[in-house]
Amino acid sequence: MWENIALTGRWLADGHDRLLGWGCGYLTVNFCADSLTMRVDDRPDVYWQYRLDGGCWHRHNFFTGGDLLVTGEGEVCQLQLFRRSEGVLGTSRLRPPQLAAGGRLLPVTVANRPFIEFVGDSITAGFRNSGPGWEDQDSWHSYAGFLARMLDADWATVAVSGVGVVRNYAEERPWTAVHLADYYCRALPDDRTRLWQTDRPADLVVLAVGTNDFSCGDQPAAEEFVAGYVRLIDRVRRLQPDAHVAVTEPLPAWAGDICRPWLENMVAERRRHDRRLLFVPVNHRGPLLTAGDFVDGDTHPGVGGGRKFAEFLAGRLERVLRQAGTDR
Repeated sequence: MWENIALTGRWLADGHDRLLGWGCGYLTVNFCADSLTMRVDDRPDVYWQYRLDGGCWHRHNFFTGGDLLVTGEGEVCQLQLFRRSEGVLGTSRLRPPQLAAGGRLLPVTVANRPFIEFVGDSITAGFRNSGPGWEDQDSWHSYAGFLARMLDADWATVAVSGVGVVRNYAEERPWTAVHLADYYCRALPDDRTRLWQTDRPADLVVLAVGTNDFSCGDQPAAEEFVAGYVRLIDRVRRLQPDAHVAVTEPLPAWAGDICRPWLENMVAERRRHDRRLLFVPVNHRGPLLTAGDFVDGDTHPGVGGGRKFAEFLAGRLERVLRQAGTDR
């Protein structure tokens, strides 16, 4: 059955089921049946969205709303299902789709699009971009989602709210919590024993992290931050040895102004032996976003701010992605 379903993101096979711990995983299924039922064992705060035959998106919570039943009336239909919520909220267990009597799944034609992996924190996850609650987190309208669609690319995220390079939000020394380099290797964010084995090499990896390192409390020195970032890049290179990797400075200007020169120098040094690594400054000519582009004034962009950030990145990464396609 699963061979007829197109899965994008860090899906993990577990017997007859599929597990998804990271946000922005999605699936496409073509079917011909009176109805199709999707069952997901989920946590209360995990939200999805779905659409039928390319129509409007509808939000769904499997914990409170139960199974998702879509009607096909015996016609050939396409269902798309997308997880809006980030990985920190728990792992989703997707059961095999159930078809009405006489129904069948049909093969999905997968377009040969480039693949972008976004690695970051709450800004990449779309935290609070549409409202104050977890139900309002909308990764589809995060900068990552906008950018992927602008560049006509498939995409996935490895993003955790509050995570940092060497220091998580408000974390106190000695900074021994799980940081982004540790999360990156995991198939499921809450399980350190299952390591991710890349099933689809990325053409481009976008690193957007560092804001939480400079949040309230003790901040890392340049050498501490750079050493942690080098470790993160090394972890990415283990799983994505051929991808182009874009290191972006933190979107909030108050964080980017601190670490921009550190990241720029680090990338320049590493490019001596890694020509597919590049640095993308963001606020070097003044803040990219205004206070009105953030939902909280200076850290988390709203939907409009996410779109503006994506437009900025698209102008700098479109050529890189085209080059990656040539390299494939």
